[in-house]
Order: sequence, then structure tokens, then C-alpha cells
Amino acid sequence: PGVEVLFTGSNPVRITVAGDAKIEGRLLVNGASTPTPWYPEHNLDFSGNPLIYIDPVTMEPGKPLGEAGGAGGPTGGRGGNGGDKGDGLGHQPRFDGQKGQDVRLPIGHAYAAQVVGTGGGGSPQYPATGLMADISLDYFNFISVQTGQGGGGGGFQTPGGHASIFWDPLATVNSVAHSAFAEPPQQLGGGSYVFSGNFPNYTNGFTAQDHYLVGGSGGGGGGSVPSGSLSGQERWRAGRSGAGGGGAFGMRIGRTLTITPSGRIIADGGSAGISAGSFNALTQTYVGVRQDKIVAVGGGGSGGSVFLQVALQMDNTGHISSAGGTGGQNFGQTNEAVFGGFIAKGGDGGSGLVRVETSLDPDPALYPTGSTTPGTLSVGSLLPWDRDDMVTVRSHWYVTSLEFAPDFERYEIVALVDGVRRVYSDDPEVGDPDTPIYDADFAGLAAGSTSPLRFTIQGAQVQGDTSGNLGPKPNTLVSAYMSLVGPFDDLNKQSLFYAGATGFRYEVLLDRSLGQNVEIESIKIFWRL
Repeated sequence: PGVEVLFTGSNPVRITVAGDAKIEGRLLVNGASTPTPWYPEHNLDFSGNPLIYIDPVTMEPGKPLGEAGGAGGPTGGRGGNGGDKGDGLGHQPRFDGQKGQDVRLPIGHAYAAQVVGTGGGGSPQYPATGLMADISLDYFNFISVQTGQGGGGGGFQTPGGHASIFWDPLATVNSVAHSAFAEPPQQLGGGSYVFSGNFPNYTNGFTAQDHYLVGGSGGGGGGSVPSGSLSGQERWRAGRSGAGGGGAFGMRIGRTLTITPSGRIIADGGSAGISAGSFNALTQTYVGVRQDKIVAVGGGGSGGSVFLQVALQMDNTGHISSAGGTGGQNFGQTNEAVFGGFIAKGGDGGSGLVRVETSLDPDPALYPTGSTTPGTLSVGSLLPWDRDDMVTVRSHWYVTSLEFAPDFERYEIVALVDGVRRVYSDDPEVGDPDTPIYDADFAGLAAGSTSPLRFTIQGAQVQGDTSGNLGPKPNTLVSAYMSLVGPFDDLNKQSLFYAGATGFRYEVLLDRSLGQNVEIESIKIFWRL
């Protein structure tokens, strides 16, 4: 509880739990939001008050490059960059807001073609010519109120939202006139593709986890605009960026999953930055910040994916989310003379995917999944071939019922491996073909990368509690897991024989890639008094 884990990187998160899992903190694979405010660099006057940012190369006000797009969560799409500051000599593609990355799919994915165009679109430079001569002035022919559309939201399970500009006609007497200078609406929201609840018939070895663990798309960036320019000082401004798409988070759980009320799994898209202030025409600044915050905003990133494979029951009293991020905003202060009533908003990101698979309930539609965003999620049955090559089991504690540590001699594991009986032991004398009880022609150590079974054991001073449960005595040493029981490592003393233990527990790991069908007939630990 109270612990937050933020995963980053270019690959999806994959967590495998052999038994039960409980989440009481927050596990995050969110897309990155863009900072607010965007302009941390500025010159200061002698009183320490911020002045307009001056480009050190061109010596012109305003940043020269558009804001960098927000990073996606693990395998999520990056947000589109904002458009670079126009030069007034004409339009160039770099002055447009850039498109956010599409939903990220691995090579060979069945839906690779369908998710093209899911990233939020970038808004173009406005006015489109990019010429100083086409900057229009209003407000007594003194100030440009030409405002550009923001970038579109990234899409995934639902489409990304479109950007919008609104001038409240009740805010100031100029609002209706100013609205005529706004860029016409652009259909920039990213498209959607709903991942079907039926797993496609892959022919290239993809698992359900490979299919559903995909990152969301990024929001689009805003283009260069001349908003707030003064007569005789017309200039363009760089655009703000889109936010990153949510990442991909997967868990495969051999028994039960419990998410407590404080527990969260979140794969939300990032939110684009918000700008606000009151324009002062005489000083060309907002109150407390610079005038160059009148820029085209970016779109929010789409949600990512949360994919949970739970062999038994899931109890979710917390929350699972793959929501889209909100689009950026610019807005003027109420009753402010020039930009009062002005609200520009980038598109919101679409929702991502939450899917749960289980083998417990024959009717997945009845499976209780608890609180999720989106509220309607995909539930399916575990497929028989969708399993890990590497699986493990751990025993309970066993006790020898002796006051002092006995002499541990060996372990013996009898198993059928692809129909062939094999005897595994740390004692090289075990498993002789002349020993009829085993009917075996194999005896080997259950260890190493070439063995389908790998055995380790842990020793301790074991006792029972008042309920009869066995475990190590308080304030006593518990050994590391070791691959030997008997006295076969005199040099390093790494075996149960040297651990001074009165009890033990063991783990057995199965590597199905080396032996697909393994049936363990018995596991025995031998010791003598």
C-alpha cells in the first residue's frame, strides 16, 4: 500500500506469477503528459520578473522549435511534435503539428493493417500560406486573434476526439467578431479499431498475450499560429505537442488475483498541456507569464492495454484503467478584453483495452471483473495452448520432527518425460538400470539448461505454530535455494546436508520447450539419523 511503480521502456510489461498475486499499490504504464507551462526558459529583468523569450539565434521573441511529443508508455506511441515557429516566408511541413504515432503492434500481428491512422492528426499551420502578409489583425486593427485548431486525440478502441475552438458570445463584446478569425474545424481525431474478443487464427506462433498486449496511440501536435501578434510586430509562434499513448501491461497468474481497494493498474494515455492567462496589449505579456503562451495545443494520447490471464478467480475491489488522456487547452480569463471567452481544446484520446481471461467460469460473460475504465471490457476463456514454457511449483514446508539436523542424503524424482520414465537425483548411484524398482535407463541431476525439470531446495529450523502451520523458527537463518540435498559439494557447502536444517521446502521448475509432456510420479527427500 502506498507504493507506486512506474514502468518505462519500449517493450510491453509481462509479469508471471506461479501462485496467488495481490496488488495493494499502483502499477502504472501511462503515456507521458506534456508539461504545463511549456516555456520554462525566459529572460529576467532587474527585478526578477519574466520577459518575453528571445531566440538567441534570430533574436526574435518565441521558441524556434515546436514542443517535443510526449513519450508513450511501454510500447505506446509517441505524441506528435508541435510545429516549428513559422518564418513568415511561406509554408513548410515543419511548421505543421506532427501526427501522433499509431497503435503499436509487433511484426506479424493480425491487425497490423487495420490500426493505420489511429494516431491523432497534427493541426496545420494557420494561416496556411505561412506569410506575414496574411496575418490578419482585429481589435481596432491592432492585435491578431487568428487562432489555430489543436491536434487530434489518439484513437484505439474508441476514436480520438477532434480539436475545437470556442468564443463565448457572452464573454466580451468582441467574441462574435473574433470567432470569424478562428481556423475552420479539422477532423484530426485518430481512428479506432476494436480488438475482437475472439482470438485470431495465427499461424506464426503468437499467443493471446502477444495479440492483446499493445500500446496506445499518441496525440497530434499543434501547428504554428500568429495569435496575439501586434501591428508592426507580426510573428509566428511554435506549437504545443501531443501526449503519449498508454503502455501495455500483462499478467499471467497461476491461481488467484486480488486487487485491494487501494490497488490500481493504470495504462492511461497522457494529457496534453494547458495554458491560460490574461493578455496585456501594452507589455505583450500575460499576467505572470509570457504572451507566447497563445499557441495551438496538442491532443491527448489514447489508453493502452491491460491484459490479465487468471487461472482461477479475480477479486478486484480496486480499479483497472486504460482511459484516454485529455486534449490540451488554451483559454482567456473571464472579461479580459481581447481573449476573454476564448477556449481552444485539443482532441481527447480514445479509450484503450482491458481484457481478462480465465479458466474458472464456463461463461466468461458472468465473470466478475470489478471496477474498470472503460466500463465495458473484454472477457474470454484461457486457450489451452496459451501457456508459458517455463512454469514452477513450490511446496509447503516439511519438518523431519527431529530436534537436531539429520544427515540429508539425496533427492529422487521419478517422472514420465514424453512417455519415458526418468529418475532425477543428486546422487550419481541412483537410477542404475539394474535397480528394478525404477525400471529406468536414465539418472541425472534435475538442474541445468538441458534438463526439462530443475529442482532446488531450501533448508531451515522448522516448527509448527498454534494453528499447525509449519514454517521457519523466528530469528533463525533460512538457507538460499540450492540444487543439492546430499553431501556432494564439499568445496562450497551448497547443499541441504550442510545447512543445519530440521526442515525444508522445494521448488520444481518445468521447461516445456525441452519436454512438453511431463508427469511427476514422486518426489522423495532421504535423510538418516
